[in-house]
Parts: sequence; C-alpha cells; structure tokens
Amino acid sequence: SDHYHHHPEDIGLYGEMGFQVYRLSMAWTRVFSDGDDPKPNEDGLAFYDAIISELESQGIQPVVTLYAYDCPQHLVDKYGGWKNRECVDDYVRYVRIVVTHFKGRVKYWIPFNEQNCVLIDAAYITGVEPENDLELLKMIHNFNLAYACAVRIVHETDPEAKVGGNICDTCIYPATCDPKDVEATDDKLYTFGYGFADVLCRGGYSRYFLNRFDADPTEVISQRDADLLASVKPDFLSLT
Repeated sequence: SDHYHHHPEDIGLYGEMGFQVYRLSMAWTRVFSDGDDPKPNEDGLAFYDAIISELESQGIQPVVTLYAYDCPQHLVDKYGGWKNRECVDDYVRYVRIVVTHFKGRVKYWIPFNEQNCVLIDAAYITGVEPENDLELLKMIHNFNLAYACAVRIVHETDPEAKVGGNICDTCIYPATCDPKDVEATDDKLYTFGYGFADVLCRGGYSRYFLNRFDADPTEVISQRDADLLASVKPDFLSLT
C-alpha cells in the first residue's frame, strides 16, 4: 500500500527476500499527464529514477512494462483512445522518451501487459468499449502497431536492451471429452492467446485469427502496416 511513498522500504524487503528481478509498470500518465503534453513530467521521470536506483542498490534487475491498462483519460475523451490510430503516435512518443531516459539502466522492456485481454474486456484494458467487431479489430491492430514501434525504438535506442511481448496465458479446459468441446477449447485457446503470439513473434496475423471477427480486415490493416509488423523481431515472449 502507498508504494509511491514507501518504495525504498518495499524494495529493501525485496532485496532481503533475495529477489533478483522485479517487473514493474511505468504509468504513461506519470510521464505525460494528458498523454500528449508538450513536455514530459519531470517529477514522474524522477519517481522512476528513484525506483530504479533502489533496485540497483539491491542488485535487482528491473523488467519494465510500458502500458498496463492505463490509457490517459484525456486521449479517451479526445479521440476515443485506442480506437484511433492517433493513439499509436502518442504512445510511441511516450515510449521514445522513457527508453531514451533510462538507456543502459533498464535491460528488459515489455510494451504491453497482457494485450490479448482486450478480447475479453476491452473497456478495462483500454478505457473504451468497442461497439462492434470492426472497432475491436482496430483496437487490437493499433496495439500491435504500437508494440512493433516500441520494439523498434528499444532496439535502435539501446541495442544492449531486450524487448518482447506479453500475453495472458489462461488455461482453458474442455467441459467434456466430446470432440466438439475439445475443438471449441482449441479454438478459444488459439484466438485468445496464440493468435496474438503469431503477431508478436512471427510478425503477422493468421487468416484463422482474422476470421474470428465479423469485420473486413482490409478496412483496418494496410500493406504498410503488415510490413511494419513483419519487420520487427522481439527478443522474448513473456507469459502471465
């Protein structure tokens, strides 16, 4: 509770317990209060400087997630948040500032926390409820474009650092041994998790994944977008 004021004590306890890695999230709104401010919030950067300094003092490696369900409310009100391609540009600007600021101090970056959960609770993940499958696909695609841009930024800014995706690897079991239940389980597992892994690791959508949406993918995914997704190579895939 109140980690903002008690992080030196908390991280001291992590060190006492022998933790070697600490995965934390940086809040976009701590760095850019409205998401698209002219300049970053120096107090926000100073807070994360202090966090990482404490981790360094304990010999703990920070693994930093750049987005964990916290789209700035201003961007939601301004243009619908992740429904709009403009959100990718604002996110990329935030990522560039943070990765540059912490170059050499953060060795592992994760652009999004469990981005596949947008399939089951988009309003919680993004702050916006999609009205139909087309809007949902736009949100998913904007996440993936932003992810690809973040991977590129990390590799270009700090070649020694590693970056990769994160998906929620939920276990799903068939209700019975009926082949229809088994098939339905396989379909749910692929659509929810591995369909995203295809994009994050292989650089593109499978036709099977896109067929799950009642929407025309060509209205959302351009050839230029597809080329961007295919051009980046992550260093790892993390599961939570």
